[in-house]
Amino acid sequence: MNDEQFNRLGGILEHMSEVMENIREDITQIRAQGSLGRISAGGNTAEDKVASMKCPTCGGAMSLRTSRKTGNSFAGCVSYPSCSGIRWLSGDVPPPREAPRPSRQPFPPEPKFTPSDDAPF
Repeated sequence: MNDEQFNRLGGILEHMSEVMENIREDITQIRAQGSLGRISAGGNTAEDKVASMKCPTCGGAMSLRTSRKTGNSFAGCVSYPSCSGIRWLSGDVPPPREAPRPSRQPFPPEPKFTPSDDAPF
């Protein structure tokens, strides 16, 4: 590596360090404002909605979750996996359930050929 490449690499690393510091400052400001998790205008956050919910199955507390399949937000029981109670947040639709697959049964037996008297051979 020559001096020019070394100096260019040093400049890139310095720039990346500045960018990372700016990102850290932005994250700190966002956390301080409490603006993470907003789902609608009006000041209500998803966390506020979930904090007041009770699990429909066991009556326990709920926590904000996100569906891996659809990305929709829902409230899930904090006792999961022993309790699988959920509530979908307003505006979010639960993922469609797949139709059950038909059972695989073997093909019916083929009819046996029985020669008759009027067969040509």
